[in-house]
Amino acid sequence: MTRNSTNAVKGAWFDGATSAMQSAELAFSEDGTVTLTIESQQRESVPFKQLTVSPRLGNTPRYIYFDGGGKFETRDNDEVDRWQRQTRGSVWDSWVHRWESQWHMVLGSLLVLVFSVWVMMVYGLPAAAHKIALWLPDEIPEVVGTHALETLDDAFFQPSRLSEQERQRVLDHFQPALDHYPDLPLKVLFREGGSIGPNAFALPDGTLVFTDEMVALSRDDDELLAVLAHEIGHVAERHSLQALVRTSMMGFVLMMVTGDVSASSEILLAVPLFMMELSHSRKFESQADDFALQYLRAEQIDPSHFVHIMSRLESARSCLSPIEKRADSEESESPADPGSSNEETSSAETAQELVDVHDRLRCFRTLEHTSEASLDVEDEENGWMDYLSSHPSTDDRLEKFRQP
Repeated sequence: MTRNSTNAVKGAWFDGATSAMQSAELAFSEDGTVTLTIESQQRESVPFKQLTVSPRLGNTPRYIYFDGGGKFETRDNDEVDRWQRQTRGSVWDSWVHRWESQWHMVLGSLLVLVFSVWVMMVYGLPAAAHKIALWLPDEIPEVVGTHALETLDDAFFQPSRLSEQERQRVLDHFQPALDHYPDLPLKVLFREGGSIGPNAFALPDGTLVFTDEMVALSRDDDELLAVLAHEIGHVAERHSLQALVRTSMMGFVLMMVTGDVSASSEILLAVPLFMMELSHSRKFESQADDFALQYLRAEQIDPSHFVHIMSRLESARSCLSPIEKRADSEESESPADPGSSNEETSSAETAQELVDVHDRLRCFRTLEHTSEASLDVEDEENGWMDYLSSHPSTDDRLEKFRQP
């Protein structure tokens, strides 16, 4: 497979019908034709410019494809390049080869690629996801919201234990805010949060879920109203749909860039995806805070209500820890007495569950206001770990609500 002095290159021939390899030679004439000789037998002469030549990649073998499916393989890349320049007048392939052969060009191309992907991920995909989420027909958020609620009900939630009078009181207080946004399909549901504790969720279809623990945590219905305005902000901006679209697009783009969908690539790509999702999640929370603040001020409701309930929410973990520890200790105990019936075991579990719920709700109702000083200390202790949070730091979020 060395270069021949008669303007010919040696190589191998594959007929395209079998896997057999035959020794061959390809000779170039000054009129632009090439003559193929296989096993010392001349086969055909064709214009070189009618043949398909594979791009040069370093010093790897080069393929020249003939009509009928056959191909000629050679390592004499320099001679093939000369033939191409003489018959086609293109220097693109040689430039590509030069770039690939110089490490600083390869490094520069890699840096350009990384920068381009970063710009696309940070700016391009979020902007596209925002537009796509707004353009999606209403049927899609309805389907996604319905399935999301079913999943939450199966995995975490239980039916609300709030009295009918308490739920109706909260709904009556919410109604003016719900009526304020007639274009949004808003509805409020209550659930017993269990291990999730005090929280509120905005689903893509406009369903706003408040846990019993969140209601118990509030000292004033205006505090719940402030949280409601925050969740309406998520619905109005279609944040959950944006996150869904963006995550799908990120996975697709990274798969196209790397060309690898193996488990190893999933692990390597999961970290930057996770970090970027946290960053955009914090952005969504800030936007929802701004939406809530705008509503509260427009309705002349004191924004400090949001400060109070969010400050108290920081201390709510203490109400969950003792119950979680007790559940872990019970799981580690020996199995129940074989003589006890399933009905007795089920009754005991139900009774214990009721006690846990009662203790948890009582704890939430008796929480004192968390002082701003304690929040400042907590933020200082968190430090750079705030970057790993899906929400902005509590002190940063509440600062805008403290301003007159």
